[in-house]
Amino acid sequence: MNDLIERGISLFDQDDFAKAIEVFTQAIEASPPSAEGYYHRGRSYYELKDYSHAEEDFKHALKLKPDYAKARAELSYVYIAKGDHTEGLLHMLGAIQKEPNNAYFLFKLAGIYHSCYSEHWKAAYYCSCAIEADPTYAESYSGRGRMYHMAGNYERALQDYRKYVGLAGDKADPNDIRYMQELEAQGGKDRITAPGFFGKLGDLYFQNRNYPQAVIEYTYWINSRPSPDGYSSRGMAYVLSGEYAKGLEDLNYALQHQPNNAEALTHRGLAFLALGNFEKALEDCNAAISLNSNDAYFYSNRGQVYRVMGQYARAFLDLTLAIKLNDRWAKPYIERGIVQSSVGKFDDALKDLSRGVELDPNEEQGHRALGAIYMGMEDKSRALFHFEESVRLMGKNPDVRIVQAVEDLKKELGDKGI
Repeated sequence: MNDLIERGISLFDQDDFAKAIEVFTQAIEASPPSAEGYYHRGRSYYELKDYSHAEEDFKHALKLKPDYAKARAELSYVYIAKGDHTEGLLHMLGAIQKEPNNAYFLFKLAGIYHSCYSEHWKAAYYCSCAIEADPTYAESYSGRGRMYHMAGNYERALQDYRKYVGLAGDKADPNDIRYMQELEAQGGKDRITAPGFFGKLGDLYFQNRNYPQAVIEYTYWINSRPSPDGYSSRGMAYVLSGEYAKGLEDLNYALQHQPNNAEALTHRGLAFLALGNFEKALEDCNAAISLNSNDAYFYSNRGQVYRVMGQYARAFLDLTLAIKLNDRWAKPYIERGIVQSSVGKFDDALKDLSRGVELDPNEEQGHRALGAIYMGMEDKSRALFHFEESVRLMGKNPDVRIVQAVEDLKKELGDKGI
């Protein structure tokens, strides 16, 4: 069967799709059902625009191999070709769920948002995700460059076109070469035409915790069309990226124009907290809750303030209420776990912290706290696992103390591993 599959792939690569279908059919019939056979025959049908048969084959492949991400991605293309954009989007998201760092899938998702939904900020974002997954994937730079070009950010568009042409070489799209040359002739000077693009793009980065990049996008938004919303959004991103003084400046401006902006208030409270002004932090968090008393986010933030102040009973009450309002959100579990640990209730702390990282495995603070508790329990294998996760999630600037703890634990555990 493998020989037949290889022959079929060779014919496919030679664009002899009809003959490839015959060979893949022989492979399917020659042995027990093969997901690979159905997948490759489905691709051949797709190239011949026989979408019904392609759909059947990709579904057969997925029935035999439910985690077959490539088959799910190909099925997405079939639905898009047939005009069913919703199903196409859902299947591409399903493929990415199985292979979150597949640059090709991420680039294709960007294309769906651009061509099917005209959500160009999402297209730019997923092109960036594809670039992060594989910095050598040329088409992602081309796609993002076109999105920046449409929005009027010519300097960034020019950078991406140059990168694309450099990577693609002789295979570069002539249109992208022309766009690059036109922007070079203009000096790459920005002519922002779509400020909403940058606000929405910033929101995507914010939601995915890339706060420094969110700040960059929000700055383009503000520079093109200043507004309290823009300053509020950038201020929150500054606070969550650790630039508290800049966050305060933006949030103060926003709150001068929107005094009832509860999100700006609670984030200004977090900035005050980080700068050691507990009174102001509590005042802002109280004001945010008075404006919106049914949102877990605001109680969780006030609980964090109380925790840092050492008022553990009050922190526990706020965090418990936050969990009651939203028991699917990781942050209050982690904050409450830290509170429980601070008062010596380590079993309860473990339950809360474990639940927090279960709900959101990317909560760095939760892994760090779990590592510390397991160290205290002399469970060094588990401590190592959580400290390694903490270092991974901190990215380029990890806490040197956690890095040292990881190195020490690895030496101590030796070949025993995790």
